[in-house]
Amino acid sequence: MKLSDISKNKLNSMPDPLDSRLDIADKLQYTDPKQAYDIAYALCREIDENLHPKIYLRSLFLKGRTSWYMGRFDDALFGGTELLEKAQAQNNISYQAEALNLLGNVNLHMDNLDQALEYYRDGLKFAKVSHNGRAESSLYNNIGEIYNRLGANDQAKEYYEKALRIATAIQDSNGIGIAYLNLGEIAMKSELYSDALKRIDDALLVFKNAHDKLGEANVLWLQGDTHAKIGNLDLAESLYIRAEEIELETGDQYNLLRTGIALVKVLIEKSKLNDAEVKCLGLVELADNLHTSDNTALVLSLLANIYEKKQEFEKALTYYKRYHDSDLINQKETLDERLNHVRSQFKIEQAHHEKEIFRLKNVELKSKHSELQKLYENIGIISEIGRDITSTLNLTDVFKRIYNNLNNLMDATFFGISLYDKKDNSITFPMFITSGELSDFESTVLDDTNSLSAWCIRNQKDIVINDYLSEYQTYKHDPMEHRFGQLSQSVLYVPLFIEGHIIGTVTAQSYERNAYTKHHLDMLKALASYMAIAIQNGQESKQLADEIQRRKEIQNSLESLNKRLTEMTYMDALTKIPNRRHFVDALTRELNRSIREQESLAVVLIDIDKFKEYNDNYGHTSGDTCLEAVARVLENSLKRKTDFVARYGGDEFVAVLPNTDLKGAQLVAETMRSNLELTQMEHAYSNVSPLVSITLGIYAEIPQDGMTLERAVQLADQALYTAKDMGRNCIASNISPISLDQRKA
Repeated sequence: MKLSDISKNKLNSMPDPLDSRLDIADKLQYTDPKQAYDIAYALCREIDENLHPKIYLRSLFLKGRTSWYMGRFDDALFGGTELLEKAQAQNNISYQAEALNLLGNVNLHMDNLDQALEYYRDGLKFAKVSHNGRAESSLYNNIGEIYNRLGANDQAKEYYEKALRIATAIQDSNGIGIAYLNLGEIAMKSELYSDALKRIDDALLVFKNAHDKLGEANVLWLQGDTHAKIGNLDLAESLYIRAEEIELETGDQYNLLRTGIALVKVLIEKSKLNDAEVKCLGLVELADNLHTSDNTALVLSLLANIYEKKQEFEKALTYYKRYHDSDLINQKETLDERLNHVRSQFKIEQAHHEKEIFRLKNVELKSKHSELQKLYENIGIISEIGRDITSTLNLTDVFKRIYNNLNNLMDATFFGISLYDKKDNSITFPMFITSGELSDFESTVLDDTNSLSAWCIRNQKDIVINDYLSEYQTYKHDPMEHRFGQLSQSVLYVPLFIEGHIIGTVTAQSYERNAYTKHHLDMLKALASYMAIAIQNGQESKQLADEIQRRKEIQNSLESLNKRLTEMTYMDALTKIPNRRHFVDALTRELNRSIREQESLAVVLIDIDKFKEYNDNYGHTSGDTCLEAVARVLENSLKRKTDFVARYGGDEFVAVLPNTDLKGAQLVAETMRSNLELTQMEHAYSNVSPLVSITLGIYAEIPQDGMTLERAVQLADQALYTAKDMGRNCIASNISPISLDQRKA
């Protein structure tokens, strides 16, 4: 008999101990979370927590965790809070770790990344102390997911690898498989496709050995995504189809929809438009049945794209209109979900403080309760403002309505909105109000290092300042640039997003220090979601039919422009290797990493001996050919992907060798020098050698705080001059010169 065939009534009448029923629920949570929840819920009602404290905690844990699996996030929030309180009362550190992990998951779902990270780190401390390896591995995976979402791939990879080591040590197959999948995804994002496929294959083996069908389907889906990225569309298609077969078998409807969407994208790319159309029509029905408005909008946009490519423009317009309507519904539903989550958090805090008031009769706690009540009421005000501003298409009217209401929620003497135009990287300020009066601000650009709005847009992060002159350095260089009149001491900036794309910022500012708390930031973020919708509605003045043709032209133009800009910015036109600007970026990144991780770093400056004489006597055309040949030799002398060579200028080249000490740098430098010698390029006008030769200067050490790019290059340059004084065609370092005789000895 399958575990999923055991009914609730049968489970209630089983003679097995309470732990046996929980063992069954534990196994069911990955295949039938609803039934696992029912078992845990029934046990919570039956058990006397004083007689069976550990079993009661385990039941609470499974109830909260299965609520999370089913997407019942408010139930998971309340369940995690209750589990944390009960575990604290019993001084059970292991379940405190599990509760904090669950609370972190809820906040991660709501994109409250700072709060989620705080829960995860606190949970990690408890997991380590209680030797709860499963929770510790899960928490490392979840912290890695936060860095993954922020695009910090190196940090995410570090945490995923920690999770893998712990899961392997305790033989937790689910944790091992998830860690391998996460590492595969990071490698794919970094375009290390062979590494990605290796990690994904490792995950597949783990899940197959554990007979974990859900895990196997996830592996096939990620394999399909990876092969789609590298252009193996036929293989990607077959992998998606295999994943769908398993998802149909297990009844995993949500992942079936995800895989179907990926398959449609591949079919479109392969121009199998009829197959894509049939598949997509089925996905529309599936998304509607699952009540996932975000996926419904995505499927409708794919269907519109299919009809556009088939030149059935009337159908394309119809589905673009449905997509637009569905996307607006999804944005409002997402916002409502966020507001409900905030309400739930306030209710939990309110209940907690009510208990403390009753127990301690403390006046300070009563005051806190009153404050929380007012903040809870403010959520209703935000909802009313949201409905008000999304009902009009007049942007000026929208901005004025927001300002008139915002000061009821917080001190916002200064209020403003900026809009970002990605086409020219410009930032305009359509409305800034100071003490009720409109102010004019000149537009700026995204690269402006003295604009708080530009920083917020570049980094797509909030800004919270409560003492401007003490905190401005994080966000700008000159504290007075773009600041006029009386100086705001407290500043909030929040990005405005539409469909995942940033369109500008909203700011509230006060002349008083310490004017804002996290609650004020949350309220402004909630308003920002409504503002983004209102701005989108106000800006939509053109017909969808025009958008079809315009999108084709813009896409072709942008792809061509991005390619040209990349080549112009980072590659040397003559030698076809990275240029000085690319070198500066690479060395800056590696220098910061070496300082942080205390690893060796080497910089090698390379000069062609007597190149002026070569150019003067053989001619500039031959000189260019010589430069190209030297570039190829230097580039081919590097064996590691992490090593880097660039044209520094004129006849000078430079190499960056991460995690390389002086001995290693000397080996690379000598390889370059001898490889060039083997090319036997004649230089009859050199008094150094009858062949084209090079002189090399090395800087190599573990850089300390305060080491700069300029200083590292200067040290390598000093070593280069030392080598030239030694007669050229040799190597010297910032530590000690290496003569030609020493090299041959």
